[in-house]
Amino acid sequence: MVTIATELLVQLKLYGEKAFPEECVGVLLGKFNAETKVVHSLIPVANFAISRRTEFAISETDLLKAEKEAARQNLDVVGFYHSHADFEAVASKKDRDFAIPCLSYPIVSVLGGKAVAVKSFAFEGGAKKANFTEEEIVCL
Repeated sequence: MVTIATELLVQLKLYGEKAFPEECVGVLLGKFNAETKVVHSLIPVANFAISRRTEFAISETDLLKAEKEAARQNLDVVGFYHSHADFEAVASKKDRDFAIPCLSYPIVSVLGGKAVAVKSFAFEGGAKKANFTEEEIVCL
């Protein structure tokens, strides 16, 4: 489960719309609690992928900056978000292949430039990525 303030969820959708027709990408900063990840802030980063319309990548430099910002705020990196341009909010094979255990991966579906859905996924570990499943989003 991932917990996020309503205004951050709105901001996440706006990032997806602004990046359209390409995918947006960013880092979730927050805290790990017993049963949830609580998102405190979003850090948008440049999409470093070659084909930004269908995939995303984060540069090492941007990842290091986000980790330093998390440390400065006494927070953790609790996940990574991205959008799917003109596609539904479902995890692709590449999303699953690059997932890190215990982190949240919200995906914003942006159809025709309008954010229509957000779903989050989490990988709970194991040798196979079959247990990369949708997780509940709780809005504050």
